[in-house]
Amino acid sequence: MNELPRSPQTERHLWTFMDQVMRFHTQKSGSNSPRHKIILTSRPVTLDGVLARKYRHSSLPPLQSRLQRIAIEPMAKEEFRKWFLQWAKLQSKSIAQSYFNFLKHGGVFQQQSPHPDLVALLTRPLMLYLVGILHRDALIDDRIFKMSPAEVKFEIYDRICRWLLGEPTSGSGPPLELIREGLSHAGRSLEAIANLLEGRSPQKLRRQMQGTALTILQTGQNQVTQTVIQNRFQNQETTTDSFTQPLPTFFFRTQPRDKAGDWVKSSPRQSFASQKAASAPLSIEFSHPSLGDYLAAEEIALQLKALTQKLPNPYGEVSFVIDSSLHLAEHLYQLLGYGLLSPQIEELVIERLRREQQRNADAFSFPVLFQRLYRFYRAYCRGRWFDEGVAHRVHEQLRDLNNPLNTLQIDATVGLNVFLVLCSATREANLPFWPCGNPEIPQEFDADQLLSFMGRTVALSPTTFWQRARRSLAQIHLPQACLNRVMLAEANLVHADLSTAELSGINLAAANLQQANLAWASLVGANLADADLKGAQLEGANLLGADLRGANLTSANLTNACLVDAQLDEPNQQFAVKSGAFFSWDEFQSYYQSLVVSPFVKTIEEEHLFEDDPMIFIESAEGELMLPTIYSQGSDRYDGETEQFDRERLNAQATVSETEQYAGETAQVDEWVTEAPVSDTEQYSGDTQQLDEMGQHPSVSDTEQYAGETAQVNEWEFSESETEEEQLEAGAEQETGVFHEDTIMLDEEDD
Repeated sequence: MNELPRSPQTERHLWTFMDQVMRFHTQKSGSNSPRHKIILTSRPVTLDGVLARKYRHSSLPPLQSRLQRIAIEPMAKEEFRKWFLQWAKLQSKSIAQSYFNFLKHGGVFQQQSPHPDLVALLTRPLMLYLVGILHRDALIDDRIFKMSPAEVKFEIYDRICRWLLGEPTSGSGPPLELIREGLSHAGRSLEAIANLLEGRSPQKLRRQMQGTALTILQTGQNQVTQTVIQNRFQNQETTTDSFTQPLPTFFFRTQPRDKAGDWVKSSPRQSFASQKAASAPLSIEFSHPSLGDYLAAEEIALQLKALTQKLPNPYGEVSFVIDSSLHLAEHLYQLLGYGLLSPQIEELVIERLRREQQRNADAFSFPVLFQRLYRFYRAYCRGRWFDEGVAHRVHEQLRDLNNPLNTLQIDATVGLNVFLVLCSATREANLPFWPCGNPEIPQEFDADQLLSFMGRTVALSPTTFWQRARRSLAQIHLPQACLNRVMLAEANLVHADLSTAELSGINLAAANLQQANLAWASLVGANLADADLKGAQLEGANLLGADLRGANLTSANLTNACLVDAQLDEPNQQFAVKSGAFFSWDEFQSYYQSLVVSPFVKTIEEEHLFEDDPMIFIESAEGELMLPTIYSQGSDRYDGETEQFDRERLNAQATVSETEQYAGETAQVDEWVTEAPVSDTEQYSGDTQQLDEMGQHPSVSDTEQYAGETAQVNEWEFSESETEEEQLEAGAEQETGVFHEDTIMLDEEDD
């Protein structure tokens, strides 16, 4: 089933096909037994995706109950014995024995190997054969047992390609002593390499192979015609004459097809001859999907590296070769718009870029690539590239390759592929990746951005994001993000930051949340069954009604977390009680309300008011400048503010200098009083008396001050005749105005 053309509808088509096969299989023969025995082959990922679809017909049971799944077991002791007997016949006994000892010392044949992933890789038939070739020609040693599976896979593919083209190996250290025995030992002689190259340089042939592999990948059909390849690269460095020469059969299968589309058996050279003679369409495919993935990954890594290349101009200024944002977007759409990156290709791409950074950090670095892709991602989330027609232009180009994706699907594919590369690059560059933006930068942050991004991938299938991206979310930064009711079951969220995020109803069943930060997150009704929360921060998290059955809460911080109506196993519940979690909603609400900080007005210290040259820093100002008007609010309000200011001055413990300064200011005021008219002097004396009374009682409350003011007004009223009451009220208003003027003069002198 993996050989069928890929498209967003592939999963649905496979499900329909399997349903038809099963209906056919249920037809009974005369002996009341199935008429046929049918075997379907597939990779586990493809089959699991098909079986995950909901069965919509009630007339037949689900596919899972009607299928007998057969898994190909790893090679065991007996299979290895037969394999090495065949290898000894093809090479020699000494070569076979040396290779067997090499794998044995590496722990490949141990039942409890310290490197199970590496053993599983090296015991695959294809990898066992490739490593045997490299070991025979002394192009590999025991250093591969110290590498990760991704490094080993890339190292084997890279060395096989160099061995085939006659390029020097990139490994460090001298090669081991070469054993040249056996009738079939080719040893990649110079004659064999020359016959393969046919006048082409190894680098030119490698670029041709990588370009062809990427084109086959971009068709989505697992094959491409020779004419398409020639048209695709006619404007590049590789000339069309190079494509009249056959590609290495180790990597490619080149055969003509008849009118029905079936293969026409012939040798590679006969294929080219038959094409010239009969004009038969020549089709190119991968000899093995894994080898094709490696070549395509090499080309994708090369194109991503081009985004970081810089070029100085004649004036000494350095800029990127692909400088403008629009050109960068077109480059990415053409490169990654064909379909989703497979996990195998993504792994090989990152490994190639990792080696490029180790080789020359000035020529390539993950931080630079991350920054350029992140800018593209932010503009993509705002719909810029779709609005500018980039996806439409690339759709025309991919349609020439018979790629089945439409414009919306191409746009969704590019976005998800860039997202996957960003997730990998953030770990390599040790930089934070904010899919929703940094909440500390308000103009950049959008809590719904990732949720909207997931919605755009629905153009491929409703579960595309979950199926492809759930394993790539480690160390992601999503504080304050809104991911309500999102499907992230079995997701890898190790060291992820989800603090204060809205995660109500989210499905995190069997997710890996080790060391994740979920502090103060809203997880109301969340599904955390069988989730690994070892060392997770859940302080203050709202887990009301959450499902935590089977979850691993070892070393998790549940302090002040709300577990009201949460489903917990008995050990986890006891652990939560000891950790200080709340099982009462009222208690949690009371605690939560106690954390709310009451707003307060910050008072200005007195010492700052009398600085000779106070400085005020204004970060930004918007709108029209409006100056205060002193008398616009009425005299009563201004009096209260002046009195409060005077009271604060009198409450402070003044120094000797301040006392002398105040005395000097009082003397100056007395001089003004002496020079003033008699009526003004009397008015000022009454005001000064009021201030003295306030100074003697600095701790009097505002209510008492108001009472004192009222009493003073009453004294004015009793000192005059009742018949002159209206005149006295007018005189009081005049006195208040004079007091304002004197106070303003006093403030100016202080300044």
